[in-house]
Amino acid sequence: MAKRLIETSIDPHTSKFNMIALGPFFDEQTNFEEHKPLRDHMSTLEFEVANHLRKNGNIVLGNHHPGSEVPEDQLNEIKEKVIEFALE
Repeated sequence: MAKRLIETSIDPHTSKFNMIALGPFFDEQTNFEEHKPLRDHMSTLEFEVANHLRKNGNIVLGNHHPGSEVPEDQLNEIKEKVIEFALE
């Protein structure tokens, strides 16, 4: 975490921030072949949520890349949860 903050010119020793964590979304998979489609799905959710947060003036640490298509209703549900958290 400190490394990502420093990369964004934020001092990890004097800054205050909120961390958002949602999940788990899926059960743990027993092998990589079963894991990969769910991983790709989650990477798209992370990408879309990161873009949503940036558009609303938030700093998002790390890189996020889409890996598959995600249903719009699922994406909207996740965005609503993030907005609820931000307003608390």
